[in-house]
Amino acid sequence: MTKRRSFFCRRERDKASDHTAVMYAFTKKGYMDNALFVSVMAKFRAIIKARHPDLDHLLFMDRLQAHLQPAVVAACLADRLYTVWFPPHCSEFLQPADQQQFAVFHNQMNLLVTHYDRTALLRHAGGRALVMQFFKRAQEACMQQDVVKISFETAGIWPWDPDKILQNARRVLKPKLAAKDLHPVPKEIEKAERAIMNILEANQQPTPAKRLRAGIRRGEIYTADDLIRADQIGKEEKARLQAEKEERARTRQEEKVRKLSDKANAKRTREELRQQKRAEKDSADLERWESRARLSCRSCGRQCKNPSSPLWLWCEYCDDYGVCTRCPGSDAAMQQHEDEERQKKKPRLEKPEPSSADDESSASE
Repeated sequence: MTKRRSFFCRRERDKASDHTAVMYAFTKKGYMDNALFVSVMAKFRAIIKARHPDLDHLLFMDRLQAHLQPAVVAACLADRLYTVWFPPHCSEFLQPADQQQFAVFHNQMNLLVTHYDRTALLRHAGGRALVMQFFKRAQEACMQQDVVKISFETAGIWPWDPDKILQNARRVLKPKLAAKDLHPVPKEIEKAERAIMNILEANQQPTPAKRLRAGIRRGEIYTADDLIRADQIGKEEKARLQAEKEERARTRQEEKVRKLSDKANAKRTREELRQQKRAEKDSADLERWESRARLSCRSCGRQCKNPSSPLWLWCEYCDDYGVCTRCPGSDAAMQQHEDEERQKKKPRLEKPEPSSADDESSASE
């Protein structure tokens, strides 16, 4: 659902000063319904009250069901607006707007085809704006006072001319129907009509207003400028939404690229840490194996846990060669190693005397 926008910026008395002002309203099916007619008449009463508050007014209408609402008739009477309904099937020759006003309107609209190049015009303006521009011009022409007066005079309503009304009826209606005399409405029919109006008033159910998926609402009155401005606002809103959509798409793309870059950097960092840990582990293992090889019996391979123990014999020329006293060939291996070291002319190492803690550890071993 779209939000309701207000297009009525001018006051009612400003609109009432322009007798050519035309307003628009919209329904779901494009026809006048009860709820819309209530809104139209409320707006119409406000305009005539602002224009001529001290005059009585006559409103001529056909017998559409929406025009026969008792509540609307009562509100019109309260504002000194008297409604007059045409008899059935007589709008063709009694309706003043069908006489001269529609002819002027169609003549002005035809100028769009005869005097202008539509292809060239569409290059500089949109289709809706172009149509509304000529539509407004045609409405202003057909709503001129002289055109309206001629329409009422041609219909025979004002000045009142019954002979002209009958002449128009014979010209429009079928010959057999026009040849019959037109009698006044009997009182019984008038009473029946009044009873029907009472029934309609008692059973009238207001139609709830429903919002459309557009910048307009049913039951509201709009001018031509309002519709053009509404179309422009709709285009601006659409452009704004499109720009926001593109901005969100660009932001999402940048965020996606940033996440991929962060993921690649994190993966590279993890790989570097993994290699560093692996190198540290390999170095520790190598050192451990070297230490284990260095602190083990070179004859039987037994590991030395306490190099200071008297159970172990170490070379007097280096600290890397040792044998255990329990090994049978330890003396021969040590003698051979020391001979090799003496041949290399290495000096003897000065070893510290064993402490009491070393004696205890050797005893436990």
